[in-house]
Amino acid sequence: LANHFGDIDVHDGKIYTGNEHFNLGRGENICVSIYDAETLKWIEDIPWSAESGQVEVSGVAVDRERNLVWLSDWVDSRYVYAYSLETKKYYTKVQCRPNPYWCQGIFIADGKMILSADDGESTYHGHHGRSLHRPSQRYGTG
Repeated sequence: LANHFGDIDVHDGKIYTGNEHFNLGRGENICVSIYDAETLKWIEDIPWSAESGQVEVSGVAVDRERNLVWLSDWVDSRYVYAYSLETKKYYTKVQCRPNPYWCQGIFIADGKMILSADDGESTYHGHHGRSLHRPSQRYGTG
C-alpha cells in the first residue's frame, strides 16, 4: 500500500507518478503508476528494478524523444533512473554531477534534464511569507 506519490508528469493523455510506501528512509514497492488524465483511472504500473540501486522515487519525467520515463531519488540523489516505456523494464541510470541533495522533481525540456531539490526544511511559509513554525519549535529548543 502506497503512502507517497512523487512529482508527476503528464504526456499523451496519461499521468505518470512515482508510487511507493516510504518507510524508515526507504521506498518499498516502488513503481511508476500510470493513470488516464481525464478519468484518473489506473492503467498500469511499471515495476521498480532492485538491480538499479534506486531506493526511493521522488519525481517522474517522460522523455518524449527517447520513449523513456526518468525517476529521481530523494534519499540518494546522485543518480536518475530510466525505464523504457516500450518494454516497461529498467533501462539505465545516469550519475548527476555535481551531486544534488534531496531531489524532489525532474523534468525533460529541449533535450535537457532539469532537477529540483528541497532544502531539507519542512517549514511552510504562509500568508505574507511568515513561517507557520517558530524556530524554537522546528529545532526542538523551546
